[in-house]
Amino acid sequence: MLFLTIVVLFLVWLAITAVLIGWVWRVLSRRGKSLSARLASTVLILAAMVALVMGDHAIGKFQFDRMCKSESGLRVFRKVADVDGFRSVFASNDTPSAYGYVFAERINSDGSVTRFTRNDGGRVIEEPRVAPRARYVVEQKNERLSMQISRTEHFVADAESNQRLARHVMLVHRGGWLVRQFEGANPERSVCPSEPLNFRNFVVGVLQPKS
Repeated sequence: MLFLTIVVLFLVWLAITAVLIGWVWRVLSRRGKSLSARLASTVLILAAMVALVMGDHAIGKFQFDRMCKSESGLRVFRKVADVDGFRSVFASNDTPSAYGYVFAERINSDGSVTRFTRNDGGRVIEEPRVAPRARYVVEQKNERLSMQISRTEHFVADAESNQRLARHVMLVHRGGWLVRQFEGANPERSVCPSEPLNFRNFVVGVLQPKS
């Protein structure tokens, strides 16, 4: 099916290009223009038709590269020491032991909070529907900036002061219209930064657990 789609799109593009070139040649011939002028018009038409289907890709890639340099990656504004726990949609009963905190609070889909507390014996106790206790929150925000570019931001925030302590931004370029038609079979994506976020290191590096 994908191959058939590619063939049909190419034939449509070729037919439109041929019609335009033929029409321009007839007009130039009636006006007595030279062969070189008609060949030059052919080159211009071909360039314009290529730009029509690929121009948006070039523009989107330029915007993506500029944003990649200016805002992608990790930025730490402030680190906090002796943190006993945090709140996040990503928390689970493994988090206190794996991250080194006394507790972790999970924000559930219904807005309630479940707390996972590690006792002195290392056992994790689960407490559903508790009042949030963690001062620090780790969240994720996904944005579609355009048809080509999407943005994923992880950030650590102080819930009391409403200040962000750190953030990590990942940008994805999905390509122009033509590239996106074949995305399912051969994803043509640019990701910045190329290295994926290590979520544990990101959290622990900013919210340093109690010794």
